Amino acid sequence: SGAYSNEYIGLLFENSKIISILTSHLIIGYEPFNVASEFLCRGQCFIKTRLKFIENHQNQFDEKSFLLFIKNLSLFSCFYGILPGQLTEIYLLTYFLIYFYITILIINEDKQLNKLMKTFGLHPIIYWTARFFFDFILSIFYSFFLLFIYSLNDKNDLFNENKFQQILNNNNIQIKFIFYSITFIISASTLPFIYLITKIMKNDLIAGLFILLLLILIEIFDLIRILIIIMMKNSIKLNLFYWLINIIFPPLNGKRLIGIILINSSKNLCKLIENDQYILSKMGFFKEINRNDFLKHILISLFQIISLFICLFLIDTNILNDKLFRLKNVSINNLNDELNEEELDDDVLQERITLISNKNLSLYPIVSFDIIKKYPHQQYLAINHLTFSVHQGECFGLLGFNGAGKTSLFKIIVGEEKPTNGSIYIYGKKYDDFFRGTCRDIGYCPQYDCIQDKLTLEDYFYLFGRLRGIFHYHLQQTIEIISKLFLLDLFLKQYVQQLSGGTRRRMHSALAFLGPPTIILLDEPTTGVDPYSRRQMRRIFEYALNNDITMILTSHSMEECELLCSRLAIMSRGQFQCLGYIQDLKNKFGNGYTINIKINSNENPENLSNLYNYLKNKIDIKIHHKTESTIILQVDYSSPPKLFDLIQQIKDKYHIETYIIEQTTLEQIFFSLQYSNI
Repeated sequence: SGAYSNEYIGLLFENSKIISILTSHLIIGYEPFNVASEFLCRGQCFIKTRLKFIENHQNQFDEKSFLLFIKNLSLFSCFYGILPGQLTEIYLLTYFLIYFYITILIINEDKQLNKLMKTFGLHPIIYWTARFFFDFILSIFYSFFLLFIYSLNDKNDLFNENKFQQILNNNNIQIKFIFYSITFIISASTLPFIYLITKIMKNDLIAGLFILLLLILIEIFDLIRILIIIMMKNSIKLNLFYWLINIIFPPLNGKRLIGIILINSSKNLCKLIENDQYILSKMGFFKEINRNDFLKHILISLFQIISLFICLFLIDTNILNDKLFRLKNVSINNLNDELNEEELDDDVLQERITLISNKNLSLYPIVSFDIIKKYPHQQYLAINHLTFSVHQGECFGLLGFNGAGKTSLFKIIVGEEKPTNGSIYIYGKKYDDFFRGTCRDIGYCPQYDCIQDKLTLEDYFYLFGRLRGIFHYHLQQTIEIISKLFLLDLFLKQYVQQLSGGTRRRMHSALAFLGPPTIILLDEPTTGVDPYSRRQMRRIFEYALNNDITMILTSHSMEECELLCSRLAIMSRGQFQCLGYIQDLKNKFGNGYTINIKINSNENPENLSNLYNYLKNKIDIKIHHKTESTIILQVDYSSPPKLFDLIQQIKDKYHIETYIIEQTTLEQIFFSLQYSNI
């Protein structure tokens, strides 16, 4: 038998340099001898520890190694849902494999790649199911790898004079083979648990260490649980506590499942122990394992996997986030940011009234219907009751300073975020999220780069092409065409992390055109792109517009907006300050015309002042900028022909070398409207 004596501690001074301590205290109190060594010897000697236990109940002592003692702990698995002691370290090693899952997941989340894939049509259920089966299969390979390593290194003594010890050794070998073969059961319920935790972690290193520490703490808690079970007398409380812990902690339930399998695989040993009345008198009273509980643990694992996947789905669809936000932030009616329609521009208000009264929204490719977006811990609305439509085949420009709400609007349109209130309509279909197939009609170039270091540019095209549903026999040809159009054919074999910022922007723009979609959203697509490539991209955009594709463009380049957009809006504080065709906006918000005049500096220096006085008597002007030889004049009300005739008549008199008459630029309108709202 393996019964143990009481605790005895003795000091044996073998020589002046070595102190040996003999103890039979087997469970706790072993490591503190290192501290005692430092205190007693002060670095001049060391303490050598040995463990003593009783080999049988006739009190015959025999000195055994700590490793052999751990092996004898196998008999505990016949009574409790714990793993044999010699398997604990290997069991914890399985968490290192999970650590690698964590880092990959968080890196992808941090680089926004997962969100972009979901925008392109990857359903969360498909993503997490595929992710789970891939990681699960990987854990099976890992289990068999451990089994292979063990089979090469196991050196158990199969021949022992003690019959019980021989049975124990044979049992340990059998248990190890079974254990290494089924460690993937740990991953079955632990992986979804880890997936859920990664949703709240941002740094891969910190998250990996945190989760690894959490899993180890759960194991320590399991040991404490055994002590609590031993101390508890009430069987009802005992059972309730046992099952509650298994439901709350998926790793423990997986380990308990393995423990039951190992018990059923140790019939010879457990049968021998259970027939030993001496051992039963010591430990059998606390027996908690029922071999018929196997099915219950399987059902708990299935429940944990399904419930955790439901939580992941609710988070990825923003349903859970939206519900929590509404609970935290009261209702929309309690917000102090109700829309004051009197402050809206006439064209913006007219657009709002038209869409609210129009019941046939299917006439428009995109309709933003009274969209409100409020983020937690913010006093103002990121998007404030925004209502507008985009017409078929037009490029709708969206301008505004950083933080005006443009990117938030894009995220709502593609379904990456849910609005606090209001809806997006795609061809008349309410589009609250991107999980109903409508997302295949939308191409999206995000403002941020979504990259995976281990993928080449060609891999990216294959990945997103398949997400778009392009058949494999068309995909190669599609990639060749799209890469040549965006001048990316020379970079196909390069890793995305090696590409320059401008090349990455071209890549994201090219991905937006895969499909092809009927609606394309471009969030600053040409930022950081060289002039030659930018001109090529504009040609592609113009070609798409000529083929009746609808586009929404945000850009900090006013020139680009004037070239591509037919209508545009200038956004500030989550609402449009103006909306309409570019020429109409210039006529409405522009300050007439700007006259840029340069005179011959060698002539009379008073010519510039005389010229200004003359023009001031003829038309209403004011000086915008002046140097010794040039003057820029702002004309409020006049017509281009009248201005040309007037300056042409006095050109020779005042020695005018060149002059330019131009209408107020879009940039001037942009700044005037933005600064008026600061």
